[in-house]
Amino acid sequence: MSRSLDSSSSQGLVLVNLACGSVFHPAWRNFDVTPVTPQVKYLDIRRRLPFEDASVDVCYAAHVLEHLRRIDARALLAECYRVIRKEGIIRLVVPDLESVVRDYLRLLEAVEGGSIEAQHDYEWILIEMLDQLVRHNSGGAMSSYLRGGKLPNAKFVISRIGLEAERLMDDGEGYKAASRKRNIRNVRHYLRRIREEIVALLATVFLGKDGSLAVREGIFRRSGEVHLWMYDRYSLRQLLETSGFRNVRCCQAGESSIPGFQDYQLDTVEGRTRKPDSLFMEASK
Repeated sequence: MSRSLDSSSSQGLVLVNLACGSVFHPAWRNFDVTPVTPQVKYLDIRRRLPFEDASVDVCYAAHVLEHLRRIDARALLAECYRVIRKEGIIRLVVPDLESVVRDYLRLLEAVEGGSIEAQHDYEWILIEMLDQLVRHNSGGAMSSYLRGGKLPNAKFVISRIGLEAERLMDDGEGYKAASRKRNIRNVRHYLRRIREEIVALLATVFLGKDGSLAVREGIFRRSGEVHLWMYDRYSLRQLLETSGFRNVRCCQAGESSIPGFQDYQLDTVEGRTRKPDSLFMEASK
């Protein structure tokens, strides 16, 4: 017999947060390939999810799918469909391709029309649209832009990427140092970095400097930081529907069929949207 989620309480529900990074809640079962705390368990989401069939009430994945190859994204949703019980919910959050393209086209028209005021916003929207697709080093052009001093278009940038922009503009170096320290504490991450350095050194011996650089760039692009695909409301809906989910709908950051979702502050923080450039979508099994 299936349980109903039409309740104001999530007590007793199995809530799963996939590839959570540093955004998690203790009421959920939180997983990441680089756990930041003992409350987050190790899991490579490209593998089988550690749950029995139809044993999970909610699967949530925020800013995850865009870091996967399309074949791996389809495999992950197939796994989510397997573990979610009947009437259970999947909630996906991804960067909204439609939103960034609309802003890009609007700003392109403005700068072509001679608008001086639009030039900084145009520069940013190009970085936001392309940097995580093409970057070869951690943080890329986006991090450099945000940590480059007082921004003349800070209001626009914050309206696009929210709290992430404020954090990097306020204390980019401190945030980066804290991230490095956190990763070093993770044994898997530390051992992987050692192996990568050994491979890069061997590549230098056999392939020269350019070969070593190519190996390092290849390893980085598989690290999980780079975007491997982008989604809009049509393509994400298609992906969910072809994976077997129904009742697919777009929603707002603070809107959800998951009982008490706002209380977890996963997509919102004190009423503010964590990542305003996002597309929020839910579906049921």
